[in-house]
Amino acid sequence: DALPIDAIKALLDQSGKFSDILHITKETDSASVKSQIADFVKKHQNSEVDDAIFYFSGHGDFSGADFSFIMSDYDSSKKNKTSLSNDELDGMIRSLKPAIYVKVVDACQSGITYIKESDAFPEYLKSTENRFSNLYFMFSSKNDQLSYASAHLSHFTKSFLEAATVRPDGTVRYKDVMDGIRDAFSSATSKQTPYFVTQADHTDEFIELDERIRAAISQYL
Repeated sequence: DALPIDAIKALLDQSGKFSDILHITKETDSASVKSQIADFVKKHQNSEVDDAIFYFSGHGDFSGADFSFIMSDYDSSKKNKTSLSNDELDGMIRSLKPAIYVKVVDACQSGITYIKESDAFPEYLKSTENRFSNLYFMFSSKNDQLSYASAHLSHFTKSFLEAATVRPDGTVRYKDVMDGIRDAFSSATSKQTPYFVTQADHTDEFIELDERIRAAISQYL
């Protein structure tokens, strides 16, 4: 079965904008994931990087000091070893000096301490604003909410794909995607509320949409 990350990869592939994509769906233990990301970053450290996009679908934890992406071998007694901290990720991406840094986190609770929004978490996210020139951070839920999914696709990733492709052909900005996601969850009956951190002038282009891209993504929707 297709995973949410497969749909995102298809969108990036079809856009023709991204020269290299690291797609991790196997070997998801912490050592393998950290090694793959580090090798990928090192490969591009001497390149001019326009857009760096990180997409994560899985479990996460915010313990008051740092946010961590939970790996498949997670052990709470070995949290630093078996998860990827947001600070470590940002440090690696920072070494690329990207013109634009985009982070999309689709996280559902599923029995683990999960993207729970304490008062400290929004402030923690905002603290990253001074580290990158332009950034767009998109998180799937807040306030101790679950991130919901159907049997086919998570609601958040579905809204991301629809915001990018269910629209007329032409330029799609990162801000357009964020606006589409906000609208998708604007109903009073919505059980989750995505939230965003940005430092940009909102002119930055995500993709140039055409019928070819729309057709490739429609199978996931």
